[in-house]
Amino acid sequence: MNEQQNPSRQNIFPMSPSKIAAFHYADFPLLLRPKSRYPLSKFSLLRDAVLRQGLLPSSQVFVAPDPGEHELLLAHSKAYIESVKSGSLSLAAQREIGFLWSDSMWIRGKRIVGAMLANIDSALSYGCAFSLGGGAHHSHREYGKGFCIFNDIAVGALSLSVRFPKMKIAILDCDVHQGEGTAEILRGVFSVCTISIHAERNFPFRKEKSSLDIALDDDAEDHEYLEAVDSALQFLRKSAQPDFLIYVAGADPFFEDSLGRLSVTAHGLEERDRRVFLLAQELNIPISVCFGGGYCLPIEKTIKLNLQTLRVAKEELAHASLESSNPMQPN
Repeated sequence: MNEQQNPSRQNIFPMSPSKIAAFHYADFPLLLRPKSRYPLSKFSLLRDAVLRQGLLPSSQVFVAPDPGEHELLLAHSKAYIESVKSGSLSLAAQREIGFLWSDSMWIRGKRIVGAMLANIDSALSYGCAFSLGGGAHHSHREYGKGFCIFNDIAVGALSLSVRFPKMKIAILDCDVHQGEGTAEILRGVFSVCTISIHAERNFPFRKEKSSLDIALDDDAEDHEYLEAVDSALQFLRKSAQPDFLIYVAGADPFFEDSLGRLSVTAHGLEERDRRVFLLAQELNIPISVCFGGGYCLPIEKTIKLNLQTLRVAKEELAHASLESSNPMQPN
């Protein structure tokens, strides 16, 4: 494949769900601040649940690779990268990120990006892939924020734009918090469209401008949320017309999420996911999925929603594969 051209769409969809791969960084710890609300256990529990429930075999679940610093430089300044690497982050900067500095911050931050880059490569080959975590959309070019060290979404999108200059890339961010870091980093990158569906009065309190922002009032329920999703999908169809979709399938719009402020049910999130995967098939484009936020107590409720997203992907891809193998015959 010529790296200067778009990858062909001809053999992406429909595809077999048996080709879906997932990438995790569950074995790389963090040093949390006292009384932190960051659900560190979620990532190993999610990986284990994917394997235990047989959603993916162990041969399709991989440890995230370690990316090079040159890949981080696609989205972040050299000064910021060096401050995370060397531990020269100020206490204020550490508070802004939400973690205490240790070597593990550097190691884990890179692996989150590595998961996304591997996810994208797999999606290019097989149509759909997952990061079992990721979605670090609050990280800006010059600083981290809100439990986000390096912005895996922005690095992934920029890596695609470098490899395939003609490719149109869309980011559909359905985390309940606006992806202001992603919007800031990608502002002016005309090959990338950023869409955010979020709670208007939730963190971050200083928003950035995405290509399309859909801000919802507190306690928005399923019908309002799915109207917003449909508006975003129509924007993708008519305006963005992407060749590749990065989907942040946040679980935190869920009504029981401790940091959410919306009132979306599990059924509403399932329907959101289904519509997004159907759109990817309709447009015949690869879709790279990460999970973003989720802060239910207990965290197993969030994990159940993440597993639901993976299950919906497998169902829709299996359905598309069945239709392809049994084409409708003329009368």
